[in-house]
Amino acid sequence: MMAPLTRMSLRDLVLCTALCASLNACSTLPSAGVKDADPLGKALATTESLDAARSPASVNTPPISAHVTEEVVVAWQEQAGGFKNRTPMLVQHGGQTYRLTATAPADIQIDELVPVVPQEKRKLANPVLRPGVGTPFVAHWFSTEERRKTHPFLSEVGYLHPVTVTLAFGPPSPAGREVRLVVHDVRREETAVVSGKRQPLAADFSAPGEWILQAVSTRKDLGMSGFGAMRNSAKYLDKMGLFGLEPPAPDRVPVIFVHGLMSRPLTWQNAFNELTADPVIRKKYQIFFFRYPSGVPVAFSAKNLRSELAGLHDELHRLGNDKAADHMVLIGHSMGGLLSKMQLVRSGDRLWMNILGDTPDKLKLSPQEREAFKPYMEFEPNSHVDRVIFVCTPHQGSKMAQGLAGAIGRGVISLPGRILGSTYDLIQGDGPDNPMMKKFLGKGIPSSIENLNPESRFVKTSTQLELKPGLHIHSIVGNRDGRLLTDPKCSDGVVPYTSAHLPNVESELVVNADHGAHAKAEAIAEIRRILLLHLKTISYR
Repeated sequence: MMAPLTRMSLRDLVLCTALCASLNACSTLPSAGVKDADPLGKALATTESLDAARSPASVNTPPISAHVTEEVVVAWQEQAGGFKNRTPMLVQHGGQTYRLTATAPADIQIDELVPVVPQEKRKLANPVLRPGVGTPFVAHWFSTEERRKTHPFLSEVGYLHPVTVTLAFGPPSPAGREVRLVVHDVRREETAVVSGKRQPLAADFSAPGEWILQAVSTRKDLGMSGFGAMRNSAKYLDKMGLFGLEPPAPDRVPVIFVHGLMSRPLTWQNAFNELTADPVIRKKYQIFFFRYPSGVPVAFSAKNLRSELAGLHDELHRLGNDKAADHMVLIGHSMGGLLSKMQLVRSGDRLWMNILGDTPDKLKLSPQEREAFKPYMEFEPNSHVDRVIFVCTPHQGSKMAQGLAGAIGRGVISLPGRILGSTYDLIQGDGPDNPMMKKFLGKGIPSSIENLNPESRFVKTSTQLELKPGLHIHSIVGNRDGRLLTDPKCSDGVVPYTSAHLPNVESELVVNADHGAHAKAEAIAEIRRILLLHLKTISYR
């Protein structure tokens, strides 16, 4: 594990003191009780002194303190107005002139470099770190309303990328000493030339996840509440959508995480973090999250996921990422598994028949009405997804939706008719007499909890829809009490084994866990195994 990044190392502190005494250069360092009027110049002078005292020829020479590099980056950004302004800057301090330049990979968008969260304040249990030279940061590209118009997969947290910064001093000259601040993409770069030799490059792959966890705990405008979005789904409809922490990549396979009932994308924080520990997954996969207010009907969320996946495929095709784009992987937890499943089946007219009571023609729908309902009722399997992982998914429903928990859930969920937009307006208008549909809507739009009732029309219909041929299917099932799988009481506490089990799957792993199995180490290891297998299956190198 790396040393804490918030304090200057003892070796560097002693070295600074010795240099001040021998060179009479204490004016270049901050002094106690003296106001620091030139933070960038002083930070550069400190770093220069440390750099000069190091021995590049020695393999045991430690890197310049991460704290000192962080001071330079923070002071420079404060003076320059962020990282986006990379015009070379002249800095004078103590009779010395520095010419500071900054470079970064062209495909990483950066507004600011954010220092990583100190180790003692971290929330993730297993930080994914790589020892080496340089100072890890989070490269942050802000989310704005204008940017979201042209970046459809940009969420309100913006784009976040783990990077590492190195500083290099050129030789002294009359015009000033060159200082190069270099931002490295740690996913692609494992080494860097520092002090004249190539060395392992430090990395903090957990830094973006930690940034999010810290941010959502203090800012209510970021993310959404799992329970609040279930309870008042209409309020959170604008949060629905597919997003990533980086722009769609031209060379990586998309993996889409879909959360469950009364949940949100943060439920995947452990899986997201620990999967990044694998260098192959880090380089070959890009993780996206589908977020939705979980009180809405499954068919409604599934239709929106279908549209988002189509948009992602179009964007990847535009980038030239055709091969990877045609081999997406869906991973759904709980009700998120049902949304994923609805991407991979052919509906035919079964949803029309079982939910609305008859075929579209016999319902006397106008062309406009039929087109309005069609996205929810009629669809083909997604040809660009060829592997799915179901985690604690209630394929046969859950009896909890019938009992007290279900009654309480139905009682708090608010679903105004506007959730169906123009479709609701059509049915409520002066169109043809459609008694089955008016009866259907007259009872109120069924919530997601009602969709989980084993006796509901939705569950009975969805179990009849076959998954597309050739699909690679995997199940991860929770067994909270370690019961025999033949025991009727075998369950994760929410979904019984008989509902989570699918016959004829490529693999099924039963873990000793409750309904939160997707966050457990054993389940995450299985997801990793499946993703590595997927790369071999599609021969993607």
